[in-house]
Formats: sequence, C-alpha cells, structure tokens
Amino acid sequence: MTRDLAEPVGHTATRIYDLHTHCSGTDTEESERMACLLENAGLVTAAHSPTFNTPTDGRPTICVYCASGADNPADLSLAATVGTEIGRRGWRLISGGGTVAMMGAVARAARSAGAHTTGVIPKIFLQSELADLDADELVVTDTLTQRKHLMGERADAFLTLPGGLGTLEELLESWTAASLGIHHKPVVLLDPAGHYRGLLDWLEELRQRGFVRASAIDRLVVTTDVDNAFENLCPTPRSTTTAHRTCDTSPVGARLPHEEVHSPK
Repeated sequence: MTRDLAEPVGHTATRIYDLHTHCSGTDTEESERMACLLENAGLVTAAHSPTFNTPTDGRPTICVYCASGADNPADLSLAATVGTEIGRRGWRLISGGGTVAMMGAVARAARSAGAHTTGVIPKIFLQSELADLDADELVVTDTLTQRKHLMGERADAFLTLPGGLGTLEELLESWTAASLGIHHKPVVLLDPAGHYRGLLDWLEELRQRGFVRASAIDRLVVTTDVDNAFENLCPTPRSTTTAHRTCDTSPVGARLPHEEVHSPK
C-alpha cells in the first residue's frame, strides 16, 4: 500500500515520511532537500484526528533533550556516546529533529548504531536547526508546545544532556509531570561535567525553604555516568502489549557505585 509523503499528526503537525528517499539524491544539494521538506511540510495543516501512534514492537523509545547551539567537543562526544548506546541496546530515539550541535550528534550516532530515529521540529526551526532529513521519521509541528507534547507522548523515558533554555524547559516540564504523577516514566539527567550544578544547588535551596517537595526532587535521577544513566532509563512497559519490552541493564563498561547516582539532597 502506498502512503503519501506527508500526513497529519494530531491537529497541527505533519509527519514527513522517507525524506532520505523523496528529498534526496546523489546530485541533490542540501538547499534543494530543504526546499523539498518545506514544500511537503505545508501539505497538511488543518485539524485532523490521527494520533501520533506509539510503536508496538516492544522497543523502548528514549526522548533525549540537549543543546542545539553549543558545539563543545566534549558535549558532542557525550551526545554521540548516548546515541550509540541507544542503538546498541536496540532502543528507539526521539529528539528535536535538528542536525546541529548535540541534537544532531545524538541522532546520527543512534542511526549509525541501528536505532530508529524520530525527529520532532517546529516549522520556525526548520532552517535554523537544519531539519534532520535523514531521520527515519520527521514530524513538523506548528509550535514549540506541540513539539514537547508529541515527544512526551511517544517517549518511554526522558534523558537530558547539557543544554540551554530550551533544554531546561523540556527537562522541567517532564520532571514536573513525573513529580505530580501525570506520568511514571523515568526522568534522568546525565551531567558528567557539572553543567547543571548551579541549578541543582538552587533546587536544593528551594527544597530547604519549602518551595519544592523532597519527593519531587527524588523523582529526578542525576548521574555523571552514561552506563548508570541507561540503567535508570529502563522503562516500565506501558501496557500488556509491550510487556515483553527488552531492557538491557548490563552494558559493557564499568558503572559508578549506586550512591553516585543521585538526586540533590
């Protein structure tokens, strides 16, 4: 059965299929690929009923939040390591749909390691973040809010890497929802270099002053070690249809002691 290149997702998003086939070729310039994307992204914008379906093959989908601006070599290496590990475990990746900085590094590494990658990108970022035309699935949304909603809906677990304001907003939204019991998915912050140390110290101060509950703080796992991050990301199956979801919690490499996987006290 043939499917259209673009189809509606929810109310104001468009899923773009097979862009590496339809919007590329051996002699195709990147500008032409982008023009193809922009043309097809505008095909469907009216309200429709189809939903952003969750895969039913039993493979967890990990949502990764990270920087789309800074290109520090250590951060890019961290993103690539995370993407490789997602693919090595046979998991899926959903991320922001860009090719730049850490966002691009994690997606490329995940694909190279065999992972299915889904990108979700607002129209306003199609060119500034250079849409990931090589993604297995690319969803173009009208707004940032819908981007976050679709990523959260598809994800089985959330992993945050170093980033700026956008990454911080995404982390806080997924963490807050978890602390309120809106979802029961793992929320992990991987911070090897102390990028978020100031934030965590401030949150500890808020806890001491009674502005944040200890139970909310405890809902976020903070670690400096990639292996420990993935051990804590292992999702709980969301239904009996995914009860046979495989979670490899024994990746190659040493782990930090359990007490070094922590939330701010």
